[in-house]
Amino acid sequence: MYLKGGVKNNSIVFPELSYKIMSVIFEVHNKIGNKWREIDFCNAIETVFKKNGISYKREETIDLKFEGSKFAKCRLDFIIADKIILEVKKIWRLGDSEVKQALRYLETTNLKLAIIINFKHKRIDYIRVINSNIK
Repeated sequence: MYLKGGVKNNSIVFPELSYKIMSVIFEVHNKIGNKWREIDFCNAIETVFKKNGISYKREETIDLKFEGSKFAKCRLDFIIADKIILEVKKIWRLGDSEVKQALRYLETTNLKLAIIINFKHKRIDYIRVINSNIK
């Protein structure tokens, strides 16, 4: 399941941490706008995470497995507090391919929530992706 810019049934997964993350995103966007590269946004986000004492891992590499054997690797932009994946994008439109990517990451890490942020435009665009296999 994924939710574009909102929630369903007024239920937010990890509400306090989710709000902190979004606060960081808006702070970064308000201060530096939308004219930078993805890596620059990640650097700015990391700076604010550190300033606010938010626990995170950056560019975490995870192994993808098929029938118990590793067949690929992928790199996540952020894993926050070992609970939420944060993927940073600068593309024209968030769509199915980004959601599928987030779902693959969620299934591989056994995490419940991914937030995909798009810094391309004057307004932040985001999608919350829920791993429905995790209760």
